[in-house]
Formats: sequence, C-alpha cells, structure tokens
Amino acid sequence: MNTLYMLYGDTCPHSLRHREWLARQGSIVCLRFLPHRAEEIACRFPGIEAHLTPRDFTVVSDDCELWTGPAAAVMCLFALEQYRELAERLAHPTLLPYSRTALELLSREVYEMQRLLRRGTHAELEELLRLNSEIVRQHFRLPVPPALPARRA
Repeated sequence: MNTLYMLYGDTCPHSLRHREWLARQGSIVCLRFLPHRAEEIACRFPGIEAHLTPRDFTVVSDDCELWTGPAAAVMCLFALEQYRELAERLAHPTLLPYSRTALELLSREVYEMQRLLRRGTHAELEELLRLNSEIVRQHFRLPVPPALPARRA
C-alpha cells in the first residue's frame, strides 16, 4: 500500500476539520483527500457510491481495500507517523467502537489549540490553559500547585 484515499463529506464540518488536521500531520503513506462528490471517485473506484456516507470518512487503498465507519478512523490514524501505535490499539475489538471519538478528540482539541495560539487573545489562551490544567490535575489526582509568591513592587 503506497497511497490511501480519504473520501470525506465536503459539507460536514467534522469531516472538513478531520481532513484539515490529517493533512497537517506527517504520514507514512501518501494521503489523498477527495470529497465524496468528486467525479474522480466513480472513475477510480467503480461501485463505491453505495459505501459513501456524507458524515463519515471512507478510506480506500491504492490496492482497492475499503474501510468505513470506525475502521476508516483507525486507518486514518494508522497512516500517520505519530499515531500509528494509537491506531493499532484502537483496532482492538473492545476499542474499535471508540476510534471515531478518538479521531474527533484529536482533531478538535489540536485544531482549537492551534487556532487559539495563532489568533486568540492572551486572555482566551490563559483561560483555555487554566481550565485544561485543572481538568488534567483532577483527572490524574495531581496536587494543587503552590501559590506563587507575591511580586514586590
């Protein structure tokens, strides 16, 4: 397998965000993104129309293997350098139903953080980091950080 074709719904905000996020990642195989309505799809993959859903990725390899639903989310992650190990874990039958959720969380959180880092105000960024640090602290049962000493004038 040298190329994965990721077919996405070009009217679905989730699919568009996933596509943007995936395109920015380092990949192990060549990734090509095609909207579900692209004319090229019917020519390249005859009969695939029955498998396309507007809100999901459909992934097709250059040797015509097809993945839809949770398996397509796993293949999206499997193609990425930094997420191959996660994809292998998500392929386990117990975790497979959660693979779309994992892709959603990765693309949404990273996308929002990048958006704020590029365009957010200092106050928005501080609020995001403060709220998330509290969530992380509670989740991992970390101690409350000590208060900073008052600055001298």
